[in-house]
Amino acid sequence: MNIRTKFKPKMDDKDVRKERSLRSDDVKDYKTTLSLKASEHTLSVAITNDTYKEGECYSNLYLFGAKIVPSKTADNKEPTK
Repeated sequence: MNIRTKFKPKMDDKDVRKERSLRSDDVKDYKTTLSLKASEHTLSVAITNDTYKEGECYSNLYLFGAKIVPSKTADNKEPTK
């Protein structure tokens, strides 16, 4: 049916990017820059157009991992580990 899976990432239940779409054979990295305070955070990714038609199609989204990388500090030095 040539349906593109649509998904939306959230951090702490707030949108971090607009809705994205991908074909079933798309495998790629998606990058986003966020300002977060040092504390515990929750990342979630939701399929926004879940599609199922028996014997014809089923939309899935596979998340193989997530990585949070600290950026440089305001004075342009690497963050302290």
